[in-house]
Amino acid sequence: MTPSRRLILLVLAVGLPSALAAALVPGSTGWMVLTAGLVFAAALADALLGRRLCKWPSITLPASIRAYKERRNALPLRIGTAGAREVVAGLPWPAALNSDQDTRRLELPAADTAQAEWPFTPLRRGDYAIPAIHLNQSTPLGLWDLRTRQQTNCTVHVYPNLRRIDDLLALRRDNAGAKAIRQIGKGREFEKLRDYLPGDGFDEIHWKATARRGRPVTKVFQVEQTREIYAVLDCARLTGRAESNDPAAEPRLERYMNAALILGMAAQQSGDLFGLMAFSDRVETFVRARKGTGQAALCRQSIYKFQPKPAAANFEEAAVQLRTQLSRRALVLFLTDLDDPVAAAQFAQAAALLRGQHLVMAAMIAPPGAHPLFTRPDVQGINDVYQEAAGHVLWRRLKDLEVGLRHQGINFTTHPARGFSQHLVNLYRQIKQRQIL
Repeated sequence: MTPSRRLILLVLAVGLPSALAAALVPGSTGWMVLTAGLVFAAALADALLGRRLCKWPSITLPASIRAYKERRNALPLRIGTAGAREVVAGLPWPAALNSDQDTRRLELPAADTAQAEWPFTPLRRGDYAIPAIHLNQSTPLGLWDLRTRQQTNCTVHVYPNLRRIDDLLALRRDNAGAKAIRQIGKGREFEKLRDYLPGDGFDEIHWKATARRGRPVTKVFQVEQTREIYAVLDCARLTGRAESNDPAAEPRLERYMNAALILGMAAQQSGDLFGLMAFSDRVETFVRARKGTGQAALCRQSIYKFQPKPAAANFEEAAVQLRTQLSRRALVLFLTDLDDPVAAAQFAQAAALLRGQHLVMAAMIAPPGAHPLFTRPDVQGINDVYQEAAGHVLWRRLKDLEVGLRHQGINFTTHPARGFSQHLVNLYRQIKQRQIL
């Protein structure tokens, strides 16, 4: 129980004039004592009556709730009224869960139970606990505030937001970046054996079956219907940098995570198997490629809590893990930052362990300002010239890295943050249509 604002104002309005009157007007001490006694009696009676009439509702929050970053969500409240009156509730929201209502008034109906929703907008991914809810109720005269605390033990799971415009466009088959490419090749997946026909190549003859049957037998192949696609997510320190020069820009890991999940949804649409790995200075998680509606949820569940780790990326351990786990030829796409020369050299060495068996690619968000000289028309002064020169050096370094990796059989691509997911999905669809995998 704490004094309310009304009680404080009442004491100031009555007590201060009474004290001044007692000091300045002779014989007014009795009136001062009487006035103070009346105020004290009213406050005491209000406190006793308020304690007697006080009934608290029981408020229950779910043990866990799923929310999505930067989208408006609602926390459901189940209220057991049990004759309780109107109360003011307050939630100790974590800083990552932004709510425009720290407190709200709950009007309790005559029914035994009631439902309410508390809106909030998550600002970061991860798990956040709401351990308790605080309730406040006024006494009948409003001179005191009665307060209590009820345990809730609610956990809010905040997942990546996949409803951005560029992410949604990536899943459309008619988006502007996609091109219709004729499917070429005869496939690599064995289908059946048949008798030799004129025109069949010697490389298509099944020599063991020919020896058993005593006549030429040819192998028939079909176009692969299912392929394994793996997104390898770098959660080390370099991906913790902002995706642009804007101070409010989010870390690149956010965009890489969205792109990985969007790529998985595109692979599911095309009938392929999708898996995922996340690593930093060690392998954080590995999800084997599978089909099914639950695979996307499993991938999202396995990585949604990851934040950039202040450590160097261990590409070698990731490559060794993939080489051990993957038995079939697969598309292995690293989402990482290679503008650091040391990281680029380590990636090239580690990718050499995979390129003989798998199709290895790397993709990164183009660094801010990395473009050739004389491509920006808004250069004003000497500072802009130096910035343009630095951007050209960085762009040239990435181009040299792209050429060097291509000579090793590794594809490397850069793209601005906007439309990054769409760019990766288009690359995947081109690989699938041309049967490069």
